[in-house]
Amino acid sequence: MVKKFVIIIIALFVILGAYFMICGTFLKSVPNYRLYSSEGKEVPVSVYYRKGNEVLLLFDEKLDLGIYTILVIAPNHKMIGLPEGGSNSFIQLSDSYLYQKQKGNQITAIYPSNTYFDDSKIFDVEFVSDNEIKFRTSLEGLKSYGDTFLLKLRN
Repeated sequence: MVKKFVIIIIALFVILGAYFMICGTFLKSVPNYRLYSSEGKEVPVSVYYRKGNEVLLLFDEKLDLGIYTILVIAPNHKMIGLPEGGSNSFIQLSDSYLYQKQKGNQITAIYPSNTYFDDSKIFDVEFVSDNEIKFRTSLEGLKSYGDTFLLKLRN
């Protein structure tokens, strides 16, 4: 009886593991990236790498940024966008790990294209290098930090 129970539990873990691996991606935080305001204040954000040299920014929920809680930056394409499904496409597993559902792979560009937004909250974007991106924003939740921000790889 106990042996059957153990086998069933192991089988469930294998099936769940396979499901998660096929239908999504596990992302690990990149602690050496920081987001600073023009005033030198560090913004509470977790940074994750995605396939294709994309950087995902997950802002602290206390900032109340609405649909802008998660941003995807693709330096190779000089693009900033929102993941399809927004924060619902991601599950925070711990401070270091994030699970991305398959839907989160799709991106709606908010820079350089404003096709879906009349008033983009991200503008004046400058891709200084692969490890440094500067942008301005009019998001209410970030006003206490400033209006210009620099995402930088910290050595």
